[in-house]
Amino acid sequence: MIEGNGWLGADGENYLKIVIAFENKGLFTDDFLAQYFSSGYSFLIYLFGFFTKQYTILLLVWFQILLFSYALTKFWKFISEILPRNLVSICIVLIALNPTLTLSSFVIGYESILASTIMLLSYYAFRLNNSLVSTRTIFICGFWGGMALLVRPAIYPMLIVVILSLALKVPRLRWGGALALFFFISISPAAIALRNLEANGHLTIGTSLGTTMLIGAGDKSQGNYLDNGTELECSVKEDSPAEQDFERVKCAISWHIQNPDDSLLLSAKKISHLFSAWYGPLSQGTMARNPWLFFHPVKNFSNNWLSDIYFGKVGLSLAYLNLGFVILSIVGGALFLKRRKKELEAVILCAPILGIMALSALTVGDHRFRIPIIPQIITLILVALLGLWDKKAILRR
Repeated sequence: MIEGNGWLGADGENYLKIVIAFENKGLFTDDFLAQYFSSGYSFLIYLFGFFTKQYTILLLVWFQILLFSYALTKFWKFISEILPRNLVSICIVLIALNPTLTLSSFVIGYESILASTIMLLSYYAFRLNNSLVSTRTIFICGFWGGMALLVRPAIYPMLIVVILSLALKVPRLRWGGALALFFFISISPAAIALRNLEANGHLTIGTSLGTTMLIGAGDKSQGNYLDNGTELECSVKEDSPAEQDFERVKCAISWHIQNPDDSLLLSAKKISHLFSAWYGPLSQGTMARNPWLFFHPVKNFSNNWLSDIYFGKVGLSLAYLNLGFVILSIVGGALFLKRRKKELEAVILCAPILGIMALSALTVGDHRFRIPIIPQIITLILVALLGLWDKKAILRR
């Protein structure tokens, strides 16, 4: 769906409704959606509205395109320290030509900005280990981390893990630098929480976590958004939305603790949803508006014999093989980097993937969550293939 020179993503209308609430009632509006969703991405759109009301969405799209292009140049420099020169070019081309990732720059949704900021964080986190640790570098790293948290606060634990890894593996950073980095990245989620405190009287970033955790818990749950009526039942008192959200979170966590075997199997199913194809027999997620689907070679021949094969036993077998290949390649690429004494590079590449996997296991599995980590996945697949192709291959130092 087109909306003001942009393409509406899965929650596109909701982000725009929050922007309208900001315009009509101010930043401290008590609008339900502004509290339910983290309002950082909508706030970014609202800021662009100060420059032009008529072309706000067009300005947002161009910002996302330019940010992605800039991030790709920095990511190029980062992977140049990991892959041989000929594979670096192949990797960047595969990332740039990935249709879902590239076209997400035209979408009203946080995924493109998050993908770009994670690529930038990869470069600057690695730079901390290869240059004098300066306040400027820490500030830049914190700035991009803060922007990532502005649009997707749920990745906060992932960034904490990266900071702790940097503190342990980068002697020049030390704990003082790590604390400074932690301070910089915490500014944006703290600002969102303070906005909600002023608007609704509750210090919370959003109130959607409990709902998604309930959908992804319980004996009937399939671990995705689309199976309505399968969420875990939880009696919630008539309290504020923030307190109700907290009760839902406790209900979901309690179920996982009491049913460890079922929880483990359900988590595995959610992770399979995360890595499922955009279109196919195993496809699970909220990507019905994916612009790439308009060009998908099989979907556009849905009445053709090719579609019958694609959704038949052959297609299902290929889908499982692809799922296994991607997951094994991520593991293999990380192990290959570790064997080559490149533990920090492995952490930088794997932390976003593991963070999104953990978030999926905790809430729901959705292949839309995979968009921001596509560059890391592609890089690790090439690293794994390099390790298989030439066991004596030596990564560039």
